Amino acid sequence: MKAVRFHEFGSEDVLRLEEIPEPTPSPSETLVRIKAVAVNPADLVIRAGHWRLWPIPLPFVLGVEGAGIVEKGRGRFKAGDQVIVSGGPLGSRTDGLYAELVAVPETLLVPVPKGISLEQAATVPSAFLTAYLALLHTARLKAGEWALVTGASGGVGGAAVQVAKALGAQVITTVGSQAKHAKAEALGADYVIDLSSERMAETVQRVTNGSSVEVGLDTLGGDIVAQVLATLMPGGRLVMVGYTAGPSATLNIFDLLKPINLYGFNLFAIPSEIVGAAYAQILAWLADGTIQPVVDRTLPLAQAAEAHRHMAARQAFGRVVLTM
Repeated sequence: MKAVRFHEFGSEDVLRLEEIPEPTPSPSETLVRIKAVAVNPADLVIRAGHWRLWPIPLPFVLGVEGAGIVEKGRGRFKAGDQVIVSGGPLGSRTDGLYAELVAVPETLLVPVPKGISLEQAATVPSAFLTAYLALLHTARLKAGEWALVTGASGGVGGAAVQVAKALGAQVITTVGSQAKHAKAEALGADYVIDLSSERMAETVQRVTNGSSVEVGLDTLGGDIVAQVLATLMPGGRLVMVGYTAGPSATLNIFDLLKPINLYGFNLFAIPSEIVGAAYAQILAWLADGTIQPVVDRTLPLAQAAEAHRHMAARQAFGRVVLTM
């Protein structure tokens, strides 16, 4: 079967389309033909050799989330069922979904909700689970509160805008250019800050009539962290979920002394029963149209390197999806 993998860490050019053996499912595994795999920011970090959580074996097949069709069914799933595939060690400890076939435990599969494509389904797991759990489980966002979500054009940022609205919050979000403004508004945000022309703290004060925000969810890191801290009211909660703008930040200690509550978020650390309940709510919202996955573009698997370049250049609005 065809798969994209790399034999050494480095730039996008290390990704190679190769023929590798088809997996042989064990009696406890389901064989799935992958039709779409989302390019996740973690893929870029792992490929570049910057993954810090555990060693990555080489050669390696990326891909932590995707969707496909059951080839050989067992248990809850039969041949022909459309499924979302994600979780466990896929794409971070063991070979992932940049491949035509995968053999996985049934616990890593959920049915694709009616009304969304396989390409959209592939983008759901990490973005919407992170958004939902960071906002509800970690930040304890309540209906009527103000939430500031950075990076609406990213997978998690765009998902978080929609989840926060579904939870009844008033949502301010950010984009890096006017070109992305309308798309961010279409996600349901009450106000979109264009960071190329507006100051975050001043704008938040104006939009909230001086009350600031109760909850911040930052997907960017870097210099943005200090700006988000400045928008929080005393007792506010900030959840850190990403660092695409950089892993280091300089903070104003006065903002921490308001006081505020600062949380780091790691989806891998959330108990499985909480993740399962979150997944159930997300699937229900997908089925009734409350939330909608955003796909920036689709590219064939052979163009994985181009997909990584597009993501790294921050040109995407939503996820880039590789198709097979």
